[in-house]
Amino acid sequence: MKMVQCKFIKKDGRQCLAQAIKGQDYCLWHSQSEQIKKLRLSKAQIGGFRRRKYFNVPTENLTGLELRDIENCSKVLEIVVRETYEGRMSPQKANAVTGAVKMLMESVEKTDLLNRVKKLEEVIKDGRD
Repeated sequence: MKMVQCKFIKKDGRQCLAQAIKGQDYCLWHSQSEQIKKLRLSKAQIGGFRRRKYFNVPTENLTGLELRDIENCSKVLEIVVRETYEGRMSPQKANAVTGAVKMLMESVEKTDLLNRVKKLEEVIKDGRD
């Protein structure tokens, strides 16, 4: 069976080079059939989700935040959640940032505990002298 070329004529006068849908005169993108229009829309939506562009998180939200305390780490996580939810940060980047911030938070907590233990040891040592 011979393949039929789409009969759609572009604005520049050239004919569409795509293969026509079996039993029709036009390709998927140029068919005026309601059923094909719905199919085309669903394909476009799927493609749109796959090709979604993400933007970098605005750094002004992070300016001045030193990630040396739990509150600032929590602010970064809040920004990541918001930016991901609103579609401005990819889930992959959000996972990476979240993992790094979690490690920083654990490090901050451990450093804080070590400093508190050192202070307690100094107080105990001073009390013995």
